[in-house]
Amino acid sequence: MKKLFVLYDANCHFCRRCRHWLAEQPTYLEMVFVVAESAEAHCRFPGIERYEATNELTVISDEGAVYQGPSAFIMCLYALVDFREWSLRLARPALLPFARQMFEIISNNRAGFSKSFRASTDEEMTGALAKTPPPLCGNQNTSCLKTSRENALSRR
Repeated sequence: MKKLFVLYDANCHFCRRCRHWLAEQPTYLEMVFVVAESAEAHCRFPGIERYEATNELTVISDEGAVYQGPSAFIMCLYALVDFREWSLRLARPALLPFARQMFEIISNNRAGFSKSFRASTDEEMTGALAKTPPPLCGNQNTSCLKTSRENALSRR
């Protein structure tokens, strides 16, 4: 894998902010940003509509693997030089439901958060994230507003 295509909602403030932040980071993998509702997305990825890419961050590898929701956020972090280690930890079962929330915290507080992330256990991180409100999507799409945490808690 050498390239990730990041499909995002251009009408969502959170999505646009994440896209901008990702574009500024040094990467191991090339990241190509594509507006999910665009003709380019439909041309590059025929059938993409079945993944509801406009409702959730979607990442597609150059090998054809499709990631959505928490897995997509993990893949974005995996591509970044400074955050690959974090992605591997966030992929663990205890922290995976909080990946989107964690991505928001990382993008806003990278320097200060780095120290506490390394010192905390997965259980401590889960407890802290459970008390922190998740990021909101800036558009009116209710599917986009439903967080990974809500999805995980509803499965229990």
